[in-house]
Amino acid sequence: MKVLSKIFGLTILIPISLNVPLATQTNNHMEKINNNKDLFIYHLKLTTEYNNPANWTDATYKVIQEHSEFIDSLGGNGILIFAGRTELKPGDDNLFGIAVIKASSLETAKDIMASDPAVLNKIQKASIFPFSLGIRYFENLESATQNK
Repeated sequence: MKVLSKIFGLTILIPISLNVPLATQTNNHMEKINNNKDLFIYHLKLTTEYNNPANWTDATYKVIQEHSEFIDSLGGNGILIFAGRTELKPGDDNLFGIAVIKASSLETAKDIMASDPAVLNKIQKASIFPFSLGIRYFENLESATQNK
C-alpha cells in the first residue's frame, strides 16, 4: 500500500485488489467462479419493529441465531471475508452490521444476502454495494480481539 498524501489528518492510499480463489458458494448459489471475483459489502440494520427491544420474542432470537450460523457458513465456504457489528443494543439507531463477501456478480451477491434468515424474516433490512478493499492489516485484529 502506498501513501498518496495526507490531507486534514487523513491518509489517502492507493487501493489494492484482493485475489483470493473461491471454489463454491452456499445454498442455491453453488457455482464455480473465476479467481477475479468481486467483493461486496452488505449492510444490515434492524427493521423499525425489531429496533424496539420490547418486540423481541424467542422466535426473534432463534432467527438471529440462524443469521449468525448463516454468516459463519459463508466463511466456512470461502465466501465471507469478514463480518461484524457495532456493539450497541437494539433501540440505538446506530446499531448495524456489515459483511464483506466474494461473489461472481452483484446479482449473486444479492441472492446470497437475500438468503440471510434475518433478511428473509424481515428482522433486518439489508443493502449491498460493490466494495473495494483499500487497506488491509488483518494481522492487527489479533491484538484487538485478545482483550475481549
